[in-house]
Amino acid sequence: MKASWRRSLILGIGCCVTVLGCNGPIYAPDQVIFSDAITPRSRWLTTGDLRDPFYVIDNNINTAAVIEGNYENATLTIDMGKACLFNMVVVDHGQDEWNFCRKLAVLISDDGKSFRQAAVVPGLRRVTTVLLVRRVLARYIRLEAIEAGGRPWSIAEVYVN
Repeated sequence: MKASWRRSLILGIGCCVTVLGCNGPIYAPDQVIFSDAITPRSRWLTTGDLRDPFYVIDNNINTAAVIEGNYENATLTIDMGKACLFNMVVVDHGQDEWNFCRKLAVLISDDGKSFRQAAVVPGLRRVTTVLLVRRVLARYIRLEAIEAGGRPWSIAEVYVN
């Protein structure tokens, strides 16, 4: 019974639901994309306007990439090393729960040069979660502070699923 339930879940929503993400074939309408899901964070590279952008992927909630002053349109770009299929980006702002921008854009790219907007959401205290309407396949994720908040913008960790 459990195997048939899991099979129907995989076929019904197009992706297996596990804590670790999807491994093996990922089903999309009219095509099958084979993927290892999200690349390990140890392979990611980060760049951008925030000071110490590597803190975003160091698995330490006590360190954070930070930008102060007028940071409107400041960006942080993550290169995941290869194209990954995902529909959620979680931005953990770290120890100071008030260090978030008022409006955050998530942009995606295949080549790191030409970015397209995937979502614009209000920034939230402590953790900003961005759920994309559809799964996207992209190698690069860019976070952009569309509207600055009243305090510095800090990003302790970014999670992609």
